[in-house]
Amino acid sequence: MERFTYWDSKGPTGKTICINMIDDFDARGLRRLYDRTDTFSKKNSFNITIWKDRKDRLLARFWSRNIYIDWESYEIIGMKTESISRFREKDRYTEEWIPERLRDAYDDWIIYEDW
Repeated sequence: MERFTYWDSKGPTGKTICINMIDDFDARGLRRLYDRTDTFSKKNSFNITIWKDRKDRLLARFWSRNIYIDWESYEIIGMKTESISRFREKDRYTEEWIPERLRDAYDDWIIYEDW
């Protein structure tokens, strides 16, 4: 399946990796691991931000500054957070660890909200 968004690399696809939609969460006190912005039209930009909480859960939010776009939040399940550290370059993490299922959900969200 071809994506609407472009990623430089493929992400993990293991059977144990899944994503669950969750209620919006407060990111205060969480450690940000990844963020990205995609702009496809002059009116909208779309963002994905992923955090790690104190319990080692990975939480993702799809968001936009456009007030008419609904945000979505997910928990990434089945990934060991200590394995993500190998994807760190200087002060940021690269995208190789972002699961394909989350990338698909992000793509679907953008298409739904922008078109």
